[in-house]
Amino acid sequence: MPCGAPAFAHHNRDAARRRLDRPVGRPGPKREGLSMRQEDLLTRALRIADSSMFALLETETVAHDEFRTVLGLTNEDQQEVASLPEASEAMQEAVAWLMERGYVEMAEDPSGQYVNVLRRPGEDDDEEGEP
Repeated sequence: MPCGAPAFAHHNRDAARRRLDRPVGRPGPKREGLSMRQEDLLTRALRIADSSMFALLETETVAHDEFRTVLGLTNEDQQEVASLPEASEAMQEAVAWLMERGYVEMAEDPSGQYVNVLRRPGEDDDEEGEP
């Protein structure tokens, strides 16, 4: 034991190792390798991420229709830009996430690229509330 370490440090280290060896949480029914609790946490995390990315998109884009389904991209200075590479880094990340999750798609017209909203978080959840 290092000089100056408290006498109980060795005991605490061993106790921490024993805690790490124990399974986390209560065992539950498995679906695709995840416990029900893990699946619930994953579903909640995805909902939070979807909502956060969509909120960023709604607050930092320029609406081109009354239903906010056609959104113009902006840069860090909140100036509208013609393409995704010109948009702010946060906007690029939000669009990439939401495209991957099936909420938006990129489209283009003569004035440049824009975001086309296909659905919003919570609109098309299945009967179990899964995103």
